[in-house]
Amino acid sequence: MEILRASARWLPSNGDTYFVIVAQRTIKRVRWHDTDADYEAWNFGNCFKDRRTAKRARATMKKMLALRYVFEHNETKQSDVYVAKAPFWENSQ
Repeated sequence: MEILRASARWLPSNGDTYFVIVAQRTIKRVRWHDTDADYEAWNFGNCFKDRRTAKRARATMKKMLALRYVFEHNETKQSDVYVAKAPFWENSQ
C-alpha cells in the first residue's frame, strides 16, 4: 500500500489506537495493525489521534457535504454560502 505523506500528519504505529468516522456518523476507536484498511483510512484523511479531532472533522464534513448539495442543485449563489476560515486539520494540533 502506498502511503501518501503529508508534512506533520500523524501516522499511528503498529498497536496504536486511532479514531475513524464510520457509517451513520459514528466515531469508532480502532487499533492500528498495518493493514490495507488502516492505510486506506489514513490516506483518505479518516484517521484521527483523538476523539475530539474526529468530532471536529465530522462537523466539517457535514458542512462540506451540505455545500456540495447546494452547489449541485443551484439553490443559492456561491457568494451566499459561508465557508469556514480554516480547515479543521489546521487547528487539530
